[in-house]
Amino acid sequence: MIKKSTFSTFARYSLALLWCLIATGISGVYGQSGAKSVSGRIVDEKGQPLIGVSVLVEGTVNGTATNADGTYLIKGVKDTDNLKFVYLGYKTVVEAVGKKTEISVTMAEDTSYLDEVVVIGYGTTTRRHITSAVSTVNREDLADRPVANIQQALQGTAANLIIQTRNYDPTGGDQMNLSIRGVNTIGNNSPLVVIDGVPQAEASRMNDLNPNDIESVNILKDAGSSAIYGARSSNGVILITTKQGHRETAPSITFSAQLGAQDPHILWDPVPSYKNSILRNEALTNSGLNPIFSASEIQDMYVHGDCEPFVKQAMKTAMQQNYNLSVSGGTAHTTYMLSAGYFDQESNYIGPDYGKQRYNVRSNISTQWGRLKVGANVSYTRAETKSPTTSGFLFADLARFPTYYFMRTMDGNGTFYANNYKYGGCGAVFGGLVGGGVQQV
Repeated sequence: MIKKSTFSTFARYSLALLWCLIATGISGVYGQSGAKSVSGRIVDEKGQPLIGVSVLVEGTVNGTATNADGTYLIKGVKDTDNLKFVYLGYKTVVEAVGKKTEISVTMAEDTSYLDEVVVIGYGTTTRRHITSAVSTVNREDLADRPVANIQQALQGTAANLIIQTRNYDPTGGDQMNLSIRGVNTIGNNSPLVVIDGVPQAEASRMNDLNPNDIESVNILKDAGSSAIYGARSSNGVILITTKQGHRETAPSITFSAQLGAQDPHILWDPVPSYKNSILRNEALTNSGLNPIFSASEIQDMYVHGDCEPFVKQAMKTAMQQNYNLSVSGGTAHTTYMLSAGYFDQESNYIGPDYGKQRYNVRSNISTQWGRLKVGANVSYTRAETKSPTTSGFLFADLARFPTYYFMRTMDGNGTFYANNYKYGGCGAVFGGLVGGGVQQV
């Protein structure tokens, strides 16, 4: 028989031993996968430090860059992580961390980058033979981007190519401002756009192209690279080259399809209706006019609550479809590339089939016999856009209407008072805006 005091002592020691085992296990786990700091130095093949090398924890957003000595320090690294070292013109290096706290790397030049073919005004060359400012955007950089046009696809792909959305149009017809190296004049700052050697009248003409037909886009940024185009190149040049077939290549058929949705997220909330009426009374009183809402009316708004904001009533989730089919190949003397594309972008505005459809057909054929080369690039584009009148300003119009529960912003025929836009209203009985005031029924 075990005495009570002996059993209590045994239980205490057993419990203490159990906690020690648990603590040891936890310590072992955290010691193995806990975060730590890793440092090192990055140099080239000659031992010279590389400044500005991107040091990233692979698969995360954690990263840093090397300083003037080529050294770096990155925190929050685990033993199971890999460090990725990226530097323009050099081959990317990936190192496993493991138990190491210091990782130094020697990076080798990427000769394939220096031998990359670049299209310039006088023809083509390689990067190692040019000193002017030229950026190249390849088709891989534009692929799989769910956008409505090429200008949107080029956003963020090249340094000093600035593309800004001028206004919001949920039908897919956003107007864009293009500039290279900023604003240079008080007039037109758009660069010259050249498609397959043919200068275009306006930069927006690039949006007539099917993004899937583009082989590469080269941006000429300075006078040295764009001088052949004369005064028209004062704001820079964008050279677009479309896909071609290749000699002695069997026919290759490519089909792609994209299906997605644009869901508008409106992040602001309007002022509650009773507060809106109080502020409106104050504004009128400060202007020497009589208030339009009585205390009982304001109390009535507070009791009934608010209508859903009209801007939210007018918006919906819009579907997007994009289908492309191409055939390319060539014989000993002839190359060909035939493509067809269909793009359908519904509008985020609720309405009768608002949106944009684009149909593209392209044929690039060339034949060469000795020094004689004959080619024909033929393209057809049809774009159909249906949207409310001045749809770019409709969002602001909708946002200005207060959320009074008794008010509607459409007439008896269901027509919205701003821009003849039709959509639902709020309130059990009909009301409306009359002369800037509120009609109550």
